[in-house]
Amino acid sequence: MASTIVVPGDASLQLPQEAAKQLIAVATAAKADINAITIGALGIQVGTVTLVAGVGTVNTGIVVTANSKVFGFCNTPGAGVSGARYVAQDADLVVGAAGVGTIVIRAMSTANPAVAVTTDVSTINYLIVN
Repeated sequence: MASTIVVPGDASLQLPQEAAKQLIAVATAAKADINAITIGALGIQVGTVTLVAGVGTVNTGIVVTANSKVFGFCNTPGAGVSGARYVAQDADLVVGAAGVGTIVIRAMSTANPAVAVTTDVSTINYLIVN
């Protein structure tokens, strides 16, 4: 049986029920500042990154595969920022084990998805599904 986790905005994530339970438990327990948590063999990793000029790079303690999907959600909005969505494009992923794998999350305008929000200094929660 699968569960759907709905997050603010238009995003949702379909996971096996046990994976969804584990993800919710980890997310609840991880309200403190975390780098990355991996949920067993499921390959789900979560963490936080603070944007600098609209860009956040994570390259410590994460594993990135060719099939990784990255989701970004605002944790703490930066001053004066509204209307941004957070994306990690395939071109911004570097495949590799912990210490090599890298993700880049960018703040993009919701009004024009091709325009970067370079003033964004928000703290972003990320979810990597391998």
